[in-house]
Amino acid sequence: MTAQPERLHHLLDRARRGVLLPAEAEQLAGLVGELEKAEARVRELEAAAPTRAALRARYTAAIVDAYPDLRYVADDLADKLCTVREPELTRLRYERDQLREALAAVTGQCRAAEARVRELTKAKP
Repeated sequence: MTAQPERLHHLLDRARRGVLLPAEAEQLAGLVGELEKAEARVRELEAAAPTRAALRARYTAAIVDAYPDLRYVADDLADKLCTVREPELTRLRYERDQLREALAAVTGQCRAAEARVRELTKAKP
């Protein structure tokens, strides 16, 4: 959804006013589908994201593989790498949370509009 937020808001507005055309209802349903796919992808990425302990273990293994002589300090170096990257990870988590909240709000609006469209199409002869 690159340039589609304006279109989405336009369709939601038309759905709220009860003037959504059938072709627009299909477009709205398509956009809702895209949002649901994006939400599922976010969940997949979160499930695959390593914990600090797993990241530290990976760093330790990589250091020992590349520099066997550093095996005695590899754990400390890995911990330092995790600590250095922590502010960046915190910022990325914050941005992820902001995007998740925005996605949830828009998805809720889309679902409400979709329900309204169904309601309106059933009411018309």
